[in-house]
Amino acid sequence: MLKLAAAKHGLTNEGAAYTLLAAVSEERLTAALAAAKVSLETLLSSNDEINRRRGQLDGRRATWQGAVATYSDTAKGSKGRNLFTSENLRCTVGVQFSHEEQPDCPHTNTPTPAMATVARDVQTTKNYKGIPDNAFVGPKHKNDIISKGSTETSITNYDRQYACADAANSAAANGLGLSKVELEAPTVTTGNQPTNEDAECTKFLGSESKDNSINIKRTAAAICRAQRATYSKQASISTLTVTQLIDDPLAQKMALLALHESAAEKRMRSGN
Repeated sequence: MLKLAAAKHGLTNEGAAYTLLAAVSEERLTAALAAAKVSLETLLSSNDEINRRRGQLDGRRATWQGAVATYSDTAKGSKGRNLFTSENLRCTVGVQFSHEEQPDCPHTNTPTPAMATVARDVQTTKNYKGIPDNAFVGPKHKNDIISKGSTETSITNYDRQYACADAANSAAANGLGLSKVELEAPTVTTGNQPTNEDAECTKFLGSESKDNSINIKRTAAAICRAQRATYSKQASISTLTVTQLIDDPLAQKMALLALHESAAEKRMRSGN
């Protein structure tokens, strides 16, 4: 609708305003698509469209002024605080981006490029190394193997082949066995770790821990990124009024492209 309105009004102030809003909408759409982790082809297509819209903005401005589109270092015009005022822009546009909302995190059997990136990060992160079953080793431990008996002299003269025989069981007076097993302290302390902190994914720890160990914070961060890469909630409706455009950094950015006038354009605008 914005593109049609821009084409309808042509080389007028309204046409330039609609083209500006179309460019802002394209910028917001690209951000929404990036958050949803869509395919790279779609992102590249959106970027091409944004660049084309930016070119249209500059082209419309240059055509309206009747001069070649050039850029100066300083934006010309009034020194007001805001790029948008109620006198310059009298329109309101509603834009809505939405996609399917997932209330839960169901299991997904189909691999995705985003999940592959997360898995690769987990495999190569120093504080968390994924280890296959046939290469996994448990924590170090010490086995205290002793002969059963209260004292050394209380053990009878069993030959070695009889010491491990069926008769030398736990009820026997003598025998060989494990007295105790001492495990080494874990490399990290387990505990609760939120996947989100301050509305963002958990930050990775800066310090390193031993190999073959699990860093709880890094794991939580990987889970958070995996969830964000696969599922996202519906975006709210964005209505761009003059007041919101004043505070919108994207709108300010797009307007700056249109406000960079050449010296010839400035003379034409001032009538000199």
